[in-house]
Amino acid sequence: MGGDIVIDYITCVVGKSDVVELAATTPLHAADAGATTKCNNWEHLVQLQGDTFLPLAAEDTGALHEEAVDLLTSAASATGGTAGERQAFLTYWRQVMAITTARGVAKVIKQRVPACTGTHWPVQPHHFQHVQDAV
Repeated sequence: MGGDIVIDYITCVVGKSDVVELAATTPLHAADAGATTKCNNWEHLVQLQGDTFLPLAAEDTGALHEEAVDLLTSAASATGGTAGERQAFLTYWRQVMAITTARGVAKVIKQRVPACTGTHWPVQPHHFQHVQDAV
């Protein structure tokens, strides 16, 4: 390995139509697909610069691709310290990545929720009266 390490992070949606079938039965399938897409798009160009490309993929569930886990493990080892300190480092950074992913997913959901206005806003219990009739 020479040059710099270029890291590209992607959050992969396990319910996306092109991965959902395999993601339902294969752990980290969505993350694998996301990492592969990043590599196909950027790895060759980064290597031409003399650098190393590292795709970091996290599923919207918070699961981390093996490349991300390997990077964190390598960083924990480089910090030294006791086994307990290295484990604390790993736990902390896995939590940071999971929370960051969850916040990003929540932000996307919040931005896509239609804003209600007019007579049906604010939502009241009687607005759901028809649901009981349909059941």
